[in-house]
Amino acid sequence: MYTIKLPYSSDGLSDHLDYQKNFSSCVKASYNLKKKNPELRSTQISTLIKESYNFPLLDASLIEYAVATAFRQKATGTVIFGGKKNWKLFNSGTLSKEEFSLKKTLPLFFRGRKNSSEKGNRKFNLKIIEDNKIIFKPNKNNHFELRLPNLSKSKSEELYRIQTLAESGKLAPTIGFDHSHVYITIDEKDLVPEDYSYDFIENRILSLDLNPNYIGVVVADYSDIILEKLFTKKSLVSKT
Repeated sequence: MYTIKLPYSSDGLSDHLDYQKNFSSCVKASYNLKKKNPELRSTQISTLIKESYNFPLLDASLIEYAVATAFRQKATGTVIFGGKKNWKLFNSGTLSKEEFSLKKTLPLFFRGRKNSSEKGNRKFNLKIIEDNKIIFKPNKNNHFELRLPNLSKSKSEELYRIQTLAESGKLAPTIGFDHSHVYITIDEKDLVPEDYSYDFIENRILSLDLNPNYIGVVVADYSDIILEKLFTKKSLVSKT
């Protein structure tokens, strides 16, 4: 899986962020219910949320995905939404209450399906080829345009292909947004052409180690190392 992150604009309108805030609050409420009652299943928490909580902007499918998002959080120890680093900055006075509140608001995401009638994701339509934008459709009455910046040729080609595959039902992108960026997450295996063939080598693995300054690559047949390489991100950028 990999995620494409892009800045967006919304022509000065911010009503879509109200949906994000509802979604974020729903995730946190679901997480707290799960932590308090670890035996509860996601379907049970979804029912509790629908019956006892007020998230007026979320339909059933968005609530269910918010609950699924909460279940991916570890329900042990203390989770600080917004991150420990930002929490410390807020407590030290370096980060304002408004800034910390913004960072605590989780992105709204929705997982797509390989379905041509839904064009890959029924809450988001990719309109990159036609208008360089993404349409957020929380319900049939409200649609919001998230306009993308000018894209490089390579990025445009990548997104055009993702849109084409999604519209044909061959790709199921998970799409979301926060106050400044949109996120498109896909399974890279879905980008491999159907007629592509390769020789599978049994027991061979590739491992990547990513950190802020270096990328380490190792190819091994378990105990036998076939290739090991270290790249600096500066050197990779200079080659593009």
